[in-house]
Amino acid sequence: MDTAREIADTNFWPRVAGGCHLARDTTTAIERARFQIETIERFRYSPAPFLPDDPHILDIARRN
Repeated sequence: MDTAREIADTNFWPRVAGGCHLARDTTTAIERARFQIETIERFRYSPAPFLPDDPHILDIARRN
């Protein structure tokens, strides 16, 4: 991960993005919480034209 994202992730991004972390591996976090991912869609998204797009996932998961 690049330094700018690390700085954002540790200083302000989670506060302005509803708890989102740029460095989090969301798929792994879901699986570690004992959910099984049934379907997953990966896409890139930017909330504003002046911000870079970042990877996102949209999934359906069920508790194991």
